[in-house]
Amino acid sequence: MSALKSWIVGVIAAVALAGGALAQDYPSKPITIIVPFPPGGPFEVVRHLAAHMEAKWGKSVIIDNRPGAGGLIGAQAVSKATPDGYTLLFLGASVASLKVLVKDTTFDPVTDLAPVSMFADFPSGFVTNGDVPAKNIDQFVAWAKANPGKVNYGSVGPNASMLVIEAFKRAAGIDMTDIPYSGGAQTLTALLRNDVQFTGVALNKGIKQQVDEGKVTPLIAIGAKRPRLFPDVPSTAEKGYNIPRNGWSAMFAPPGTPKAILDKLAAEVAIYVKTPGAAKVADDLGVELGASTPEELGQQVKSDAKGWADIANTIGFKPQ
Repeated sequence: MSALKSWIVGVIAAVALAGGALAQDYPSKPITIIVPFPPGGPFEVVRHLAAHMEAKWGKSVIIDNRPGAGGLIGAQAVSKATPDGYTLLFLGASVASLKVLVKDTTFDPVTDLAPVSMFADFPSGFVTNGDVPAKNIDQFVAWAKANPGKVNYGSVGPNASMLVIEAFKRAAGIDMTDIPYSGGAQTLTALLRNDVQFTGVALNKGIKQQVDEGKVTPLIAIGAKRPRLFPDVPSTAEKGYNIPRNGWSAMFAPPGTPKAILDKLAAEVAIYVKTPGAAKVADDLGVELGASTPEELGQQVKSDAKGWADIANTIGFKPQ
């Protein structure tokens, strides 16, 4: 039996024997999962998990989109919610960068959220408009250098995605102007209009359709490997760019949520990602689904928070 399977069995046993009536009765009312971005982006994948939880537990699971401040508004709402497991957060790696990116915030991702479980891993990368005279990353860098100050990139405000692009700008030695939007869908629309010429996206089937139609050109994948849907697109590691990866997403709860409830939620995520339905979702969306223990997710957040701070210091980024 694998370590994860052993953990799931152990959690179920612990909930039944040691978690007490609180965890055994959970959930006894609707659950709200706050997604701190507008509908339509890659975080929509959480709706499939919500449907599984509803079917399993017979209670409504409501997705509440609360965009703003690169995810900070939604994260703060959950950090201050009642720690009973009925208000949850679905957010990505950017959660670990919020303290670095937002000026004067008191929010600390390490202490102000209770980790539940990893869930989705999004292959991500940089793309350009199909009309830009660059069909690969080397050509784009050369084109941007030949047009200093004339190239715009789209972001969703002060979050980790913007920090990744800023790191890439410096690594590649190019100058681009940040144009912020309220969400990923709006940023992609701006790219298709050629209002911006560069942005980061999830390299999934949705973007592949735009690529196949010639509207978007994929340039490079962030990380150590090429994405499954874009085998001809090189990775940042291949090209020697030391760019932080910002592709995972996970579930969190308010600090102080009972461990038995955190474990019950995490165990349910682990069960779902092994179902045939989850495999189809992963294939349809071009994502990788997986689970973790709350402790493993907590260690990831701690590690990433330090990493983002180091990157911000390296490139001279100041909180906004």
